[in-house]
Amino acid sequence: ASVALSCNFFGLKSIIFMTRDSYLKKPYRVNLMQLAKAIVYPSPSNATKCGRKLYKENPNHSGSLGIGMGEAMEFVRSSSKYRLALGCMSYYAALHQTIIGLETQAQLKSVNIKPDIMIACVGGGSNFVGFTAPFIGEKLKKKNKIRFLAVESANIPSLTKGTYKYDYQDYYGYTPMVKMLTLGHKFVPPQLHSGGLRYHGKTPILSLLVTKGVVEPHSIKQEDAFIANKIFYETEGVLAAPESGHAIAQTILEAKKAKRAKKTPAIIFCLSGNGFLDLAGYAKVFGLHTTELYHEKKSSNHE
Repeated sequence: ASVALSCNFFGLKSIIFMTRDSYLKKPYRVNLMQLAKAIVYPSPSNATKCGRKLYKENPNHSGSLGIGMGEAMEFVRSSSKYRLALGCMSYYAALHQTIIGLETQAQLKSVNIKPDIMIACVGGGSNFVGFTAPFIGEKLKKKNKIRFLAVESANIPSLTKGTYKYDYQDYYGYTPMVKMLTLGHKFVPPQLHSGGLRYHGKTPILSLLVTKGVVEPHSIKQEDAFIANKIFYETEGVLAAPESGHAIAQTILEAKKAKRAKKTPAIIFCLSGNGFLDLAGYAKVFGLHTTELYHEKKSSNHE
């Protein structure tokens, strides 16, 4: 949505390839981009040759970030007027998001809090790297002893079960190969509500940090992420995105562990997004009714 909004600000046309599973399960995210005049394709789509091939083979294909990336690259190559904007895997995205870490650093300093543990969810890795990079830089200089926990979906365990090797960043092999923790560029994740985590590998920066033991990899099941988000909403009044729920679930685990050990560490986690555009997912996971269905049920009970 940020790409669509930014393009609209500058009078540019935006074309978005969104994983088909997310496109179908998160219609309000599609609408948000359409409000900014974006054209949004469910990937795999009929807009590209590579997308049409996958869609023909399996009309129910759930898609992946790697497939969407490949479709966008094919589309861009069709005209010299097009430009490509990629997100989670790119170095510039990770660098841009360090503003989050710098602001967090300044906020903690203003209240005299020194973190002991920092936690963030991981799809491609830019969110995590942006949040933790300023602190990791200090740790590498031996200025802190913070534990950094990168939390991925248990359905896409690149950090915890992937192989550290050179691999393509997209499904089709259009991109240069980079060394990263990967499940293989042909990996297609199962259907899940955390669309932002649907990626086969992790950015080379994070992959190296995990391999060197600077960052601890962890994985959380989708149902546990939703349960954690419900607890957070009930206690804090903030509804987090399904992706963020992985970090919240891990935070709860770390807090309970510290309580058992009678310790009080300062645990800082990244709330990477709100969940108001994911209410359809919440309704499905927790069996919530819609107003229409509720009134139909009430009417039938009175008859």
